[in-house]
Amino acid sequence: MNHAHWIKNTRLFDPDDYECSACGCKVAQPTDRCPGCGAEMTGRPRGGHDWTEDAAFLDIITGKM
Repeated sequence: MNHAHWIKNTRLFDPDDYECSACGCKVAQPTDRCPGCGAEMTGRPRGGHDWTEDAAFLDIITGKM
């Protein structure tokens, strides 16, 4: 049986999503199994993209850095 975990992608302006570590399938809410590859999810979702990167990018494009 294939095992994987969810990677939580947190963003500043867009809703969070969860990405399967095995196949990269993205879903709005974590589930027990990945709908893309069928992998059983183990443990809690882990952090991925940090919203502070979005904030830093906004500073750059608005000239505040």
